[in-house]
Amino acid sequence: MAISNLFQAIQSQCKESYTENLQAYEKYLKALEATLADVQKAFKIEATAASKKWNSLVPIHQLPKELFTQILQPSLPNIPHNVISDQVIRYTKDYYINVYRLREVSSAWKSAVDRTPDL
Repeated sequence: MAISNLFQAIQSQCKESYTENLQAYEKYLKALEATLADVQKAFKIEATAASKKWNSLVPIHQLPKELFTQILQPSLPNIPHNVISDQVIRYTKDYYINVYRLREVSSAWKSAVDRTPDL
């Protein structure tokens, strides 16, 4: 009986030690995940800032707004005057799809398109 009790005591102690180690590693893993999330967030912020800075140096972004508009205007569909109402809807839809695509090029283009009533 004494050996059985001793074996149970050792087994119980091992179980407690295992549980404590497991909890410690779970806590450590959560801390690592939180740190990784913080690093990823900081990286995204820095990468976005660097991308905006780089984009601002691209020559097309330094054009006057009027010239930029004249360059973009031909990429948008024109609505002919002799179309029927169903076609007007299609042309209008195509126009706004293209305007939206221009806005997606970069934040500078989005800003330029949004500030240009002619588009």
